[in-house]
Amino acid sequence: MTWRADKRSVGAADTIAFFCFKPVLLSCGQRAKSIFNDDYAITKQTPMPTSKEKADAPAPAELAKRFKHFRKLQKLTQMEFAEKIHISQAMIVRYENATHLINTEVIKTLHTVFGMSYDWFFEGMGKPTDKPEKRSITTDINDIKTDNSLFESRLKQLEQQVKTLTRELYALKHRT
Repeated sequence: MTWRADKRSVGAADTIAFFCFKPVLLSCGQRAKSIFNDDYAITKQTPMPTSKEKADAPAPAELAKRFKHFRKLQKLTQMEFAEKIHISQAMIVRYENATHLINTEVIKTLHTVFGMSYDWFFEGMGKPTDKPEKRSITTDINDIKTDNSLFESRLKQLEQQVKTLTRELYALKHRT
């Protein structure tokens, strides 16, 4: 089976375009008019990938695995996941089985809705989500109280050390 890039022209601001399945982030407002052949996406802004870049690019099957893994991390069924990212359940099945390339808009939606990390999705590096863990205000207040009591304790120790040093200095001055 041969894989080909999506044969649409790429155009929205901050669009991720695939070049031999390797993501390239186009700058805001830049418009890429893509010409596709059987192996590559060629644009005026980006040269054809080298053989090393082809080797480094994630395989569609790898992206499909990460897509499915991410859905399962969210503890969602295919139907629930599809509803949240506004695509059909059939497309979820196609993406997870690697029978279709994952649309860049879907990837952007995963990042926006769930905080999915682009680095994790495309390169397999880091954590699946960029979002910091949610904390309750009670936890934050308790952390501040603990920090405050530690600072007060340390302040008392420092004040005691200053008194001791002052006495010692005074004693040294009066000996001579």
